[in-house]
Amino acid sequence: MGVVSSAVVGLFLLYADPIVLTGPMVQRDPEKPPEPIKYQLGLRAELRSGHPLGFNGATTGSGPARTEAEFNPVAGILLPLEGGGLALSYEPRVFVVPGAVANDSSGQPGKHVSYLHRGRITLDYQPSGRWKLFANGRIAYGEYDFSPLTTIVPGAPPGIGEPTGGTTATPTTPSPTLPIPGPGTPPAQRVLKVEEYDGGLGFVHTIAPRLSWLLSGGYTRRGGATPEAQQALPLQKGPVGATGLQWLLGPLDAWSTLLSASSSSFSTGAHSTLVDLTGTWSHSWGRTLQTDLTGGATAFRSSGVPNAAGGTQPLQRSVLPVVALAFTQRVLLPAGDVRNVLQLRVAPVPDQLNGSVYERFETVLLSAVPLVGRLWMELNGGVAVAVSGPQLDARFEGKLSYVFAPRLTVSLGGRTAWLRGFDPAAPVAFGWVGFLAISGALVGAPP
Repeated sequence: MGVVSSAVVGLFLLYADPIVLTGPMVQRDPEKPPEPIKYQLGLRAELRSGHPLGFNGATTGSGPARTEAEFNPVAGILLPLEGGGLALSYEPRVFVVPGAVANDSSGQPGKHVSYLHRGRITLDYQPSGRWKLFANGRIAYGEYDFSPLTTIVPGAPPGIGEPTGGTTATPTTPSPTLPIPGPGTPPAQRVLKVEEYDGGLGFVHTIAPRLSWLLSGGYTRRGGATPEAQQALPLQKGPVGATGLQWLLGPLDAWSTLLSASSSSFSTGAHSTLVDLTGTWSHSWGRTLQTDLTGGATAFRSSGVPNAAGGTQPLQRSVLPVVALAFTQRVLLPAGDVRNVLQLRVAPVPDQLNGSVYERFETVLLSAVPLVGRLWMELNGGVAVAVSGPQLDARFEGKLSYVFAPRLTVSLGGRTAWLRGFDPAAPVAFGWVGFLAISGALVGAPP
């Protein structure tokens, strides 16, 4: 549904995609044979070296020179169902960070190897041509690396830099919604033991050939997994929900209206409630360019937010605007489908550390360009900055990728990041790393 409103976008980047929304209905072909069971086995390994941002009390400059590694294996299976399927996946992340890195508020030397276990289940089922039922669940538990140089923009839309062959773009398909990298103020410790449990379910109903209705709800729980970790990253939990209508106005235009809400309670005693009402106009300017324009407002209530003096801030109630613009360019080439994505948004969001709600400007840029043969150049970046405040989170990545096979790629590149929290007197921290990454996947059907 175009650019999703702020109330249902997760701020904690263990998983980046919203839990309560689902994709459009797929028209079934009665003459098409049943889909086979599919599996996926994959691995992304990355070796990076440079000067990450300082943590654990560092207030200036970047951290000491360090060489690190990360491994992201993936194992998944898709069981086809009538008009949909049941997908199960296990997607752990393994961080190897040599040196003294604190993993709790005590500041003691942390482990060199940290494991974050992640699992996901997704169910889509179309009992008829007018109804689609869906349910999503995911869980994450373990030690997470909060360095902004481990990931720039997670959850990039499929097709970015992938040599999949030329295909026809589908008009009036809303542009992918990307997670904005800035989660507000990051924790003071780099490696923390965290937990995340999300669940959601709902349905999409086709009211008329060009009109459909979405209704969904869910519950989220995320933050520090131990009392010590919650001192640096409070635990937040609460329900989320969304309902909306989508009209196909014509072969090149679509309009969607989304009403969403979230309520979050923090272990610090803070509580924030947000209700969004937004409308999105999606227009395809031919086969290669689509724009999505979103406008609306968010009403919120924030209470119990701790202040520096040890008390709490006054109760805050307000209504702030939500404005977003997205460009998605898809270039069809024999070597692969290239998509360039630019998204900008201004919307109120709750900070993940103290629960305060503030207006934030966010932008994401993704670009992939084929150079010679199987060699690709990719540029990714994201910026999140408070409209009236010192918070800043900017991250950029550039890399060259060589595609040895459709699902085997070697990349060489670099990342930079600038970061500042609530303190306006604090300087902007800066860090950079160079990296070598290898990613491969095996996708198929059992014999």
